[in-house]
Amino acid sequence: MNSSKSELLNQGNKDSLNAFTVFLDEIGITDIDNIKEIASQTVKYLKSNGATRSILAEEQELETRWYSSVKAGSPDYGVYSSRYYLAELWACWIVYSRKYLIEIEKKKIITTVPGKILDLGCGFGYTTTAIKQLFPDSIVCATNIRNTVQYQVAEKLSKQAGFILVEKLEELPPGIFDVVIGFEYFEHIEDPI
Repeated sequence: MNSSKSELLNQGNKDSLNAFTVFLDEIGITDIDNIKEIASQTVKYLKSNGATRSILAEEQELETRWYSSVKAGSPDYGVYSSRYYLAELWACWIVYSRKYLIEIEKKKIITTVPGKILDLGCGFGYTTTAIKQLFPDSIVCATNIRNTVQYQVAEKLSKQAGFILVEKLEELPPGIFDVVIGFEYFEHIEDPI
């Protein structure tokens, strides 16, 4: 695996955010300036310590809404329909998922080209796109919840990048997956075990 093959892994934060918002504009997502601002603030929030997080927490309404609903035992999947959730997803890509892929490459965790790779809960599809760029000869699949704005973005990316996007595991191509990835996934499930 060579990260130089992945444009997404090699973009700087500013270039990544600019490219992301141009893409959103192209597919008809509105309020780009607010999404851009929320994304930038969310990166600061995710990278900050506890004291700074408490100051920025007011900006994190969707995160608060999500974790409150999970704690109450009734996950509010409506957060996935907010276009502002895209800002949160982009920030998580910058702070977490991109770094996970870079670490996987650096530590040579995947030593052979997998036949099939599954990305559980792919968000808006950047991680899946980067995986497909890193493993262009692999069949790369992703799951996500239909009828959400994040699915709309991931669907467009799946067509551009060449990965398969489905909502349910039953819709996946038959056979065994060599690699299954669940970055930023299990915290969205009330009782994952």
